[in-house]
Amino acid sequence: MDLSIDKKKIGFFVLFTYLFSFIFLIIARVAFNQGSLVLYWVFVLLYSYTPMTVAFIMQKLVHKESIKPMLAFSFHFNKWFLIGWLFPLAFFWLSIGIGLIFPDTVYNSAVPTGRLFIYLLEAMVAGLSLNALLALGSEIGWRGFLMQQLQKLHFFRKTLYIGLIWGIWLVPYVMDAAMNLFFVFKALLIILYAILSSFFLNYIRLKSESIIAVAIMSGTLSVLSVFDGVIYYFSNPFTSGLFGIAGIISFAVFAIALMIYDRYFAKEKVIFVGCGCGKNG
Repeated sequence: MDLSIDKKKIGFFVLFTYLFSFIFLIIARVAFNQGSLVLYWVFVLLYSYTPMTVAFIMQKLVHKESIKPMLAFSFHFNKWFLIGWLFPLAFFWLSIGIGLIFPDTVYNSAVPTGRLFIYLLEAMVAGLSLNALLALGSEIGWRGFLMQQLQKLHFFRKTLYIGLIWGIWLVPYVMDAAMNLFFVFKALLIILYAILSSFFLNYIRLKSESIIAVAIMSGTLSVLSVFDGVIYYFSNPFTSGLFGIAGIISFAVFAIALMIYDRYFAKEKVIFVGCGCGKNG
């Protein structure tokens, strides 16, 4: 099998995506510090949609190729849309339970159960709507353009490359700190989060055959990644939450479960095939 990929094309995509994304993010931070929230959100939106914009330019204007395979805009609903939406909820609750094992994490008993349920429902709706729209711009770049460019690679290698590129892009958006040991360690956790969550996002992309399902899952992950602040009265950012060690362990546990499913129960495999390509199963 020919496993060759267009490294030059991918390299230019990554370079210009990082360059323009980080410029937009710097402007957004300046606008926020000056109290201009409207301008801040405009440039955050531009940051979020930079991967898609660069992918369009690379695919259509530079290489004169069709953007249809990259978009994968399928609204043909199947069970993987729902699974992609609910997966983050499973990751979240397992990470909450794991987080409570650490001695520096304290559960917030002051929040009534009913109110907690309403907060969680609002978060899930946000993941299905507004956050999905925000995630769509980046996911067309990662699991649209990059997925297409890396389609000849095995699922594990594809996940590693996409997760690493996405994780580095995600670090400056998630974090706002000086370059010190805290920054470096937290940045590594965010990159690890991106690689492990890409395992599931890539799986949903291939099973659902739609970038919409991926955007829903990614948007829901995004909103739940900050929701642990409601659950915990006090927590350590290194150990708690989806971006912490608890989240990493949660992803790892479900990754093992998903591999068992794909290996022994899935009708059409995605992980345990040479090219990583599969359909609904």
